[in-house]
Amino acid sequence: MKLHEKDLEIAEALRAGESVESISNRLGLPKSTVYYHIGKMKKAGAIKGFKVSLDYETTKDYQSAFILIALNGTNSKDINEFIDSIRKEKTVSDIYSVSGEWDFIFRVNGTKEEVTDFLSRRLQTMSFVKKTYSMFLLKHFEN
Repeated sequence: MKLHEKDLEIAEALRAGESVESISNRLGLPKSTVYYHIGKMKKAGAIKGFKVSLDYETTKDYQSAFILIALNGTNSKDINEFIDSIRKEKTVSDIYSVSGEWDFIFRVNGTKEEVTDFLSRRLQTMSFVKKTYSMFLLKHFEN
């Protein structure tokens, strides 16, 4: 499917977190037309899904951190098992496989207790984990 100019405008607006109502008002289109374009792009595979982006800074006791993880020498089955168990953690919002000294970077969000508990009681006790390095976010700047 070739995306037309309106499709691209709508897709970029969605990616930036704009609501359907806001897109409709800004582009001078009925909401039903915006939904039509979204449905068409989803059906064609141009839009793969929607992700909720929660503003943790507005919540009480907010903490967000990036955790770098180095694993012990493991095989692909162990790595898949490790990632599957991490995906079940409610505090982990993003998982990145990286190159270099570290194998993964996780973004974790939650209360201070939840983030600390995940790091000290869960992650650092896993047999696959060789070492971790945590960086707590001070401020997030939108791009």
